[in-house]
Amino acid sequence: MQLTCVNETLSAGLSRVGRAASPRATAMPILGHVLLDATPDTLTLAASNLEWHIVQRIPAVVTEPGRVTVPAAAFAEWVKMLPAGLTSELTLDVTSLTLSMTCDQANARFRGLDATEYPLLPEPDADSVEVEATALRAALTRVAFAASEDAARPVLMAVLAHFAGQTLTLAAADGYRLSEAQVPLAAPVTAPFDVLIPAPVLAEVQRLLGREGTVTLSVTDLRDRIALHFDATTVVSQVVAGTYPNYKAVIPTSTATSVTVERAAVLHACQRARIFARDVGGLVRLHLDDAGLTVTAESATGGDSSTVVLVVSHQGLALDIAFRVDFLIEALAALDTSLVGLRFNSALQPGVIGLADVDAFVHVVMPMEIGRR
Repeated sequence: MQLTCVNETLSAGLSRVGRAASPRATAMPILGHVLLDATPDTLTLAASNLEWHIVQRIPAVVTEPGRVTVPAAAFAEWVKMLPAGLTSELTLDVTSLTLSMTCDQANARFRGLDATEYPLLPEPDADSVEVEATALRAALTRVAFAASEDAARPVLMAVLAHFAGQTLTLAAADGYRLSEAQVPLAAPVTAPFDVLIPAPVLAEVQRLLGREGTVTLSVTDLRDRIALHFDATTVVSQVVAGTYPNYKAVIPTSTATSVTVERAAVLHACQRARIFARDVGGLVRLHLDDAGLTVTAESATGGDSSTVVLVVSHQGLALDIAFRVDFLIEALAALDTSLVGLRFNSALQPGVIGLADVDAFVHVVMPMEIGRR
């Protein structure tokens, strides 16, 4: 293998795939490596942790094709330190599997492993659907954070992807809150189906997605793997086995009190309240009446905070309700709209955060007891 590529292009590609590597996988050292596959005009980079992998293709001048794996962390760090605007030459000694890299006066050698042993998942060979990258990125931002981090509940550590008609519905829940967002498909699917995608995988897709173009999603006929293709990037993941709970039953179907407010104003009020809520389990109180929405928090060791947020519109009776402030902050920060709608029924029933006059997103959060400390 021999090739030349631009330093910053190689560094950016390694950054995109690097999070899928597993440098601490002592039982399989090759999982701590990144795969380099040189073909005419292209260098393909890949990293895997057995459960999912990322592939990134970058332009290169390839004089001799070849494949090898090298330690991901050390290789990426060294490349990142190379001067921008210059190119590097990579040469593989196929006998010792040593990759030599030269840039100006800098030289390095990396001891590699046989690329044929690298464990990439087979890509699904099935029908595909397309979505707009901007729409998918927004939906993932609004949903993936609500997935559980409890390893004892693997199904809730996934995001439900429900394909039906010309709509992809994404949902995530952790037992205290849930998010649901809808994304239009470019064409309808022939029959509805569900897959459970690990939330960390979709969080990585969210990080990698640009704001233009389309994303192609492919799922195996057995519904055990999914691939997402966008730009020069491919992410392939195993899906989580199991049945997702009927989260729809938690979403309130009626509303006694609703209010439309400026998202940034409520977010900042909650961020200020969090300073005083840290030693009371994160509890903040919301008081809603004709004067506005008041966000308050009272510290157990003394001190309190209160912010009145003016409302754009208000319907229903006055209400006092309490929530864990971090849940409110995460939900509000995941949105990019100027206005949000808040809907309530009582102090003991879930509250709903939604987009004003839009049904494509809903976030439900369970309340805390107002007397709780």
